[in-house]
Amino acid sequence: MDIRKSLIAAALCAALVAPAMADDDLEAQVNAQQATMLRMQNAFDQLQSQLDAQNGKIEELNHEISELKAQVDALKSQGAQQDSSGDAQNGQDGQQQGAQQGQQAQGQGNAQQPAPAAAASGGPVTDAKGNPLKPSDANAKAMYNTAYKMVVANKLKDSIPAFKSFIEKYPDSDLAPNAWYWLAQVQFKLKQNQDARVSFLNAAGFRNSPKRPDSLYKLGLIYKLSGDKEKAKRFFEVVAKQYPNDTAAQLAQKQLSSN
Repeated sequence: MDIRKSLIAAALCAALVAPAMADDDLEAQVNAQQATMLRMQNAFDQLQSQLDAQNGKIEELNHEISELKAQVDALKSQGAQQDSSGDAQNGQDGQQQGAQQGQQAQGQGNAQQPAPAAAASGGPVTDAKGNPLKPSDANAKAMYNTAYKMVVANKLKDSIPAFKSFIEKYPDSDLAPNAWYWLAQVQFKLKQNQDARVSFLNAAGFRNSPKRPDSLYKLGLIYKLSGDKEKAKRFFEVVAKQYPNDTAAQLAQKQLSSN
């Protein structure tokens, strides 16, 4: 009789425990599914961030390509003007009949020489105080080209002291804006953002420089990366307002629209 009662009690306990175990299993399955979904969401967010970063790099590369293309077009235009000026000068020299006519022809030839490179805003490139820059001599050009070739060869770290030496020796050269700009670009690529900020500020300090729009845009990016969205916005607005036709303005406008 006692054995029978024990069996009945055991059966009742099993009946009561079984639903509880089933509920525990169901809860464990739900928790496992939720954990899996969370991991998938985190992975998706990470992939989206990587995609956004890649899109940003593509825009930057397109912008740099546009800048280089503009430089090449400017050099071609300058060369064409020099050739045209030289042909005109040769024709005038062939028709000279006296010293006075020769001086006049030479004066006309000089008037046809191309003006110093300037940005779309017009006017010669000057320093922050409005002083005109000095034409670079052969030594200055050689020193600048040496530094720039390091950038082309992807010797970024080596180019930093080379550009700094050029700037120290030729601070008022007409190549100084370019030297400051490429120094800043290299520092920015190497994640030396504080040094890049100072260099871009110096590059942007030259009035009418073709490098000024992109320098201002990069300053906006640096402040955005540092978390100072207000300063970043001000730089983007300056670029968009002062240089509406420059590719830097288009990128700045995208940054303003995304905020």
